[in-house]
Amino acid sequence: MIKSIKKSILFTVCAGLMLCIAVGAYGAAHFGAVSTPNSAAASSTNRPNTVVLNNADSLTGFNQGNVIYVTIDRFIKKEGTGSVRFDSRNNFITLSYRGPGVDITHLKENGDVYIEFWFYVLDAMSINSTTLSFVRVGSSNDDFYSFDLMSHVFLVGWNRMSFNLSEAHVMGSPDHSNINRFMFYRAVPRFLTVYFDDIILTNDPLPYTEDDLGIVDTNSIFGSAFRPNPNMRHRTSRRLNFTPLIISAVVFAIALLAALGVVIFLVVKKGGGKKA
Repeated sequence: MIKSIKKSILFTVCAGLMLCIAVGAYGAAHFGAVSTPNSAAASSTNRPNTVVLNNADSLTGFNQGNVIYVTIDRFIKKEGTGSVRFDSRNNFITLSYRGPGVDITHLKENGDVYIEFWFYVLDAMSINSTTLSFVRVGSSNDDFYSFDLMSHVFLVGWNRMSFNLSEAHVMGSPDHSNINRFMFYRAVPRFLTVYFDDIILTNDPLPYTEDDLGIVDTNSIFGSAFRPNPNMRHRTSRRLNFTPLIISAVVFAIALLAALGVVIFLVVKKGGGKKA
């Protein structure tokens, strides 16, 4: 009888563990799979007629004094190994970069030059409520191209930002052989977290489709593409999905309770048989 009880317990526990493994595998495939947030249709790396000002894979050159928190995010990104993620401070967003100068003289000789980058935000309602907003790129604090973003409407999630230097307000005389700084400024009514990636200057705007825009869907562990809605306010941020783990724990608990029930039944049955 003892051997039968042990066999029953072992069989039940093994069955429960196998079921947990199956549930966990299913959950990883359907709920918790890591998916790269909607990657760009084409990367700027090694593209002709394109100069990378900063690929946002490190914090080198970024002024960290104008934000509450800044880091490199390895999951929400469009190019390379990461994006610059930071939180607004005192109701304004200021991303300021100053680094090694890049030469765009040949780009200017080829025709129109565009400053482009990826911008990610979850709260479109707040980002679109502004009293002052601009983008600047140049060679010094007195010599730069400036773009007014007051009327720019941001979508929830990834936005492709592209501005023609020929349409900018020009201050001073930017040195095209030494473009070394970039600034994004926007006054906002509340705390916001935003992401920047792949700041480039190019003759040929990066091709992309509507599928390249959108948010990270938090129904999966790190996200998949979600079509943007300019009127949508998305409060959630990237988070882990514990659904597969919870289901597995429940299944395992049920298996253990079943095993305990079998033991109690066999013990009671054995005791009853001896008494008779």
